[in-house]
Amino acid sequence: MEFFHPDQYDQYSQFDKLPKLLKRIPFANKMQQCYDLSLRSIAFLELADKTAYNSNMALPWVVESLAMMCIEAKEISNCSVSPKLPRQFATMYNAIWDKSHKGVRQIKFFGPAYVQTQFCLQEKPLIKYFRYHYIFNFKNDEANIRDCFLEKFGTPYWSFLQFGLLLKASFRTKQSLNLPMLEWLITKKFIQVGKQLSITRDGYIAELQQMTNNSNDYFQYACCVRPSYKYAFIKENDDLYFPLPHLISINTTSALFYRLTERNKTIRNLIGKNVLENYLLKIIKESNVYDDVRGEMKYKIHGSEALSPDVMATVGNELLFLDSKASVPPKDLRLFDEDTYDKLVDRYADNIVQLYKQVLATPKYLNPFPNVAILSKDQIWGAVVVHEDARFLHHELYSKVSQKLSLADDSQEAAWIKEHLITIGLYDLERYCFCSLNAIDGIQTSFSQSCSCRFTSQSLLSFSKDLQTSLDGVAKEAFKTWGTI
Repeated sequence: MEFFHPDQYDQYSQFDKLPKLLKRIPFANKMQQCYDLSLRSIAFLELADKTAYNSNMALPWVVESLAMMCIEAKEISNCSVSPKLPRQFATMYNAIWDKSHKGVRQIKFFGPAYVQTQFCLQEKPLIKYFRYHYIFNFKNDEANIRDCFLEKFGTPYWSFLQFGLLLKASFRTKQSLNLPMLEWLITKKFIQVGKQLSITRDGYIAELQQMTNNSNDYFQYACCVRPSYKYAFIKENDDLYFPLPHLISINTTSALFYRLTERNKTIRNLIGKNVLENYLLKIIKESNVYDDVRGEMKYKIHGSEALSPDVMATVGNELLFLDSKASVPPKDLRLFDEDTYDKLVDRYADNIVQLYKQVLATPKYLNPFPNVAILSKDQIWGAVVVHEDARFLHHELYSKVSQKLSLADDSQEAAWIKEHLITIGLYDLERYCFCSLNAIDGIQTSFSQSCSCRFTSQSLLSFSKDLQTSLDGVAKEAFKTWGTI
């Protein structure tokens, strides 16, 4: 099936009519069409060069929007299947694409809404598996995230990893899923994982209404946080559906983090203060780029206690300061909510201001690297590392920073801040560290350098090997039972 440009008068090409038209198609057939389109989106996600996209592929965020509309549209009693169903779905896919990519309401929301929806799917899965394995198994005297995870989900994180990767292996080699094997995985081998990743159709619709604030504006489906991030499987009339296999990596990584910390400030603060600080320190040290690396240190300024940034490092005669925040963009940011946008810009500006004060005070009052002579501020670089970056327009953020510091936007100090202090997502720092690239170079280029290089991190490579060994064992068990995975 190839996508095409349909007749403009074809009713399936009219976005506003799709919710009503989808009610005429049986649910099982809708889910199968979404599954087929999702498999075609995997081909796009695996492209090294996204400009090589062709008409046999599908854009995953468009498929996700279509799936949400399919699930929400409850069927009428006399619905039926047309032999033209694949063509109808291709036409509806195009209608959603046309509506979404022409509908940018304000340019400032392009990054927080559109880019956020698309970039999370294009991150290297191994990096995310490694990160969340570290977070969900973390335990020290101050934080026991491992037990928190077990209490919340009823099974260790390793089970989610195995389950998700086995599914990925199965649908990468087949156009149709081995349903008996899927049933075995869910009902026998990974019972608790299957329960946690499943939701009833009515439950899914309720989640969708919450994510869109009960809006009737179907355009919001293009950018909203998808319930499909959290739940891979939809239950309807004793049947189980798997409409979006391309999301299984998100189902078993970042979505679990969101679910663990949702409405739980205590755990979020524990992870931010204990886990992410230790994680940053670990990956910076193991990158083998820096001459000296230190964690957070206490010191005094005029008798008052102060804290350095979470991680400090030197390379040559340059200093790097990193401060971590366990924050993720709120869902309303992806619904073009002005108040949410303004509040988050303000919070990001506060983070930059805090880092600015720290990077100036720490060398002066603490001097953690006495062997490095600080002759100029231009030797100092810093980044606020957030769990997920909201991708604001830079000029708005730095204008707010200047305002908070009572600086003119065109002043030398404001220019220094823009050049030397940035906010980045954790993934950007990870990909530099795991390829032994200098984060100071990343700050200078806003981490725009492509990371097509081979991973050099021994921790990451060792984790990958252990994971593969573990998967081989479960795959053999599946092969004994079904003769295939």
